[in-house]
Amino acid sequence: MGPRLRAKPAKVKRLPPRRADVAACRRRAAGGRAGPPWWKQPPFSGCGDRAECAQSGREQRERSASVPETLAALKQRYPGAETFRFGDSAALCNALLALVRAGRKVATCGALRDYQAGEPMPVVGRRDIALTWNGAPALVIETVEIIQCRFDEVSEAMALAEGEDDSLAGWQEGHSGYFARNGGFSQDMQVVWERFVVVEVLD
Repeated sequence: MGPRLRAKPAKVKRLPPRRADVAACRRRAAGGRAGPPWWKQPPFSGCGDRAECAQSGREQRERSASVPETLAALKQRYPGAETFRFGDSAALCNALLALVRAGRKVATCGALRDYQAGEPMPVVGRRDIALTWNGAPALVIETVEIIQCRFDEVSEAMALAEGEDDSLAGWQEGHSGYFARNGGFSQDMQVVWERFVVVEVLD
């Protein structure tokens, strides 16, 4: 249900490498205790084991960078992939992701106007990354079919493929409400219906 909402890249704050290494060493020397802030501490000569201190610092930096690196790595594995979210709220996004994971939802649709306004248009053969509402990678899908038509031309087979309702009437009711709260609804509005397959489940 709903258009592909473009995802904004996550911003992650990182400690400067030198301070991260020193902080890790101080914790080792203090038996795991955090101690006072780095700017209140006297010069530090190390914990006595350079190799372990360096490894500890590297591990801390890797953990701090894990979220953006995961998405960056996915985009390297899937060149040209767009990122998007299902639905228009956290609850709806979670529900639709669950339907996809369960194999019940193999299609979605959005208003053509949203794509014309700049949302990434699905492309047959392209693999895209679906995110959770919080921006974490959840799924990789591949678009296998696209149909553009009027809202009232969506068939029962197309509606049931979305996995959200048990009838065409139920689909029409749910989606008319969705479109009404996201820019307006009319029976003759143009929609873009998309069938996809799941390539990879990420969470």
